[in-house]
Amino acid sequence: MLSVDVAPVSAPNEGTLVSTFEVEPDAWYFDEGQGHMPFAVIVEALLQPCGWFASYCNFFADTEGDVAFRNLDGENCILHRPIKPDMGTLTLTTKLTRFAKAGGTSIVFFEVLCENDDGPVMTLETDFGFFSPQILEDQRGLPMTEEMLARRDAESPVPELSLLDGGGELAHLPGMKSGMMRMLDKVTGFWNEGGEAGLGRIRTWQEIHYDAWYFKAHFFEDPVQPGSLGLEALIQSARALVHMKGWLEGIDNPVWEHPVVGFPLSWKYRGQVVPKRNEVVTEVEALKVDIVEGESVTVEVFGTQWVDGLRIYEVPSFAVRVRAAD
Repeated sequence: MLSVDVAPVSAPNEGTLVSTFEVEPDAWYFDEGQGHMPFAVIVEALLQPCGWFASYCNFFADTEGDVAFRNLDGENCILHRPIKPDMGTLTLTTKLTRFAKAGGTSIVFFEVLCENDDGPVMTLETDFGFFSPQILEDQRGLPMTEEMLARRDAESPVPELSLLDGGGELAHLPGMKSGMMRMLDKVTGFWNEGGEAGLGRIRTWQEIHYDAWYFKAHFFEDPVQPGSLGLEALIQSARALVHMKGWLEGIDNPVWEHPVVGFPLSWKYRGQVVPKRNEVVTEVEALKVDIVEGESVTVEVFGTQWVDGLRIYEVPSFAVRVRAAD
């Protein structure tokens, strides 16, 4: 932390925190991101100072007993430049813009700028809440319609395909994650002309393991899968969709961009993946596709995620791009 312009335990209406993130050239996650920092890691770098700042300001004072801090929404999340191993020091300016309290729950709102000496790297608007464990246990998730439920549970016209490390049918394909960043176990459904646009839809599945590394890496005594890894599952599902649609044909040595530079991303998160849960189901459908033959494919998609039948995550629109290596 470099500076903070408000007093501790002051619950101010506004304030600014400035912190830094050192990009380590040999960090393990660069191997997982084809030489770029994976999107989930970038998002965590921007979100974590919000948690420190909100706690420093003592916004949880009105919540009795134990309290948990959870991300709720992201808006206008824009990657301006990919983060490469040689980026050096990133400066994060976290602005508290407002807060609201109701029923013992506090919601805090932030604007975040990530930059280095060459200019902006990512910008983001986001909000978090302080909740009691009981409120989190009683979460009802995002709205669910009968149509959504039918689509989630629909029988697939193609067999399941494994994404497990070492032996999966899709695991060896370019850009499909392995190791710690793999957030999918298998494709459980694929509809070549599915979705509202008729461009294709995919359903993927992940088994929850109580001893997964990300539970141990989260807040002390508060094991939960970070929401950024939910975004990672959506991105990986979108990549699997591109593979299964055959849109990679003719692209030599494909390199993935995630997310697409300059494309705004938003999300809503109304649930949590905790060790006692069993499964995560992720759905992605293509909304638009732009193919430059032999050069690149850009796909705009809609994504949503379910945990044990509860819809917890929605990304109305995000984009992935794959291009031929330079």
